[in-house]
Amino acid sequence: MKPKSPTACLFFFLISAHAQLLEDSNNGDGVFKIEENEETQIKRSDFPSGFLFGAATSAYQVEGAYLEDAKSLSNWDVFCHTVGCGENGENGDIADDHYHMFLRDIELMHSLGIQAYRFSISWARILPSIYPILPSLN
Repeated sequence: MKPKSPTACLFFFLISAHAQLLEDSNNGDGVFKIEENEETQIKRSDFPSGFLFGAATSAYQVEGAYLEDAKSLSNWDVFCHTVGCGENGENGDIADDHYHMFLRDIELMHSLGIQAYRFSISWARILPSIYPILPSLN
């Protein structure tokens, strides 16, 4: 009988360890519960000097201002206006309205001590109508 490869042994070990972990964390009603013994206290001083605390957003999730200022439709705009995309017909037309409230949002981030902010802007707002710019594909 040929011995099993180390990869196969590792695979079966991980599967059995994962199954045991799930079994141990199941409290009997099909709900998994992770118990914490202590509340973890994290302080800024726990991080290295120069570490930047930041936040990030994604255009469709926060921007809002659907079709304002000559913005055209994005893939998300079209998809999220189809039946079944969101619960109760929800979509990102308003979202968090960051487009209109960005100054307030930046003030809020500053008050929280956030030092870096990565945001995105919808390409449909930057290039609202790309078709006249592209050469004919025929």
